[in-house]
Amino acid sequence: MKDLTDQALIQHCIQGDLTAFEHLVSRYEARVFAVAYRLTGNRQDGEDLAQETFVRAWKALPNFRGEASLSTWLITITTNLWRDQQRKHKLPVESMDDSVAFEDGEVRLQWADPSPGPQDIMEDDETRRQLGQWISNLKPEFKTALILRDIQGYSYEEVAVMTRTSIGTVKSRINRARGYLKDMILAGREQNLTQIRLSDPKEPMIAEGIWKGGENQ
Repeated sequence: MKDLTDQALIQHCIQGDLTAFEHLVSRYEARVFAVAYRLTGNRQDGEDLAQETFVRAWKALPNFRGEASLSTWLITITTNLWRDQQRKHKLPVESMDDSVAFEDGEVRLQWADPSPGPQDIMEDDETRRQLGQWISNLKPEFKTALILRDIQGYSYEEVAVMTRTSIGTVKSRINRARGYLKDMILAGREQNLTQIRLSDPKEPMIAEGIWKGGENQ
């Protein structure tokens, strides 16, 4: 069954076949978790978000029309859930362990290790930590677009589908987020990186409208 196409597995899933769904999960859990981890900023919340993504996907598979790839559809669910989390400040999770329970059984999940690889370790720890903080302080719409395009490598077209916005809007948000990060990095080099704190509302004026403390777009 693992050699079946996504569409064939989906048809089995619609008929209630959890084994087919487990194969779909194994194909896409790494991608979903990678996005969830970047959006939430920590492993536990990333696992919860990814897990909820697959719960929602199982329920929504009968409505999947194949207009986008399954991967794009799953990441769309992930980003929508995360945006809801930001609005409500709480993510409803149906299961907290490494499996998702359904009426006919459960599907095991094996999350990827988010720890940095050798190349990451070679980078300056303080720079990476500060960069992560700057990204986390972007408004959700800018953070999502930047992560999907520049960190996860999805195309502008895919990001537009995932975020349900136009390509022009996606490009604008990414360009503004990139500009913000560039300015913060340059400012950090000039003022001593370790002394910059985004809690100071005077520092991010260059990011007006795109950081959490700024005005709406």
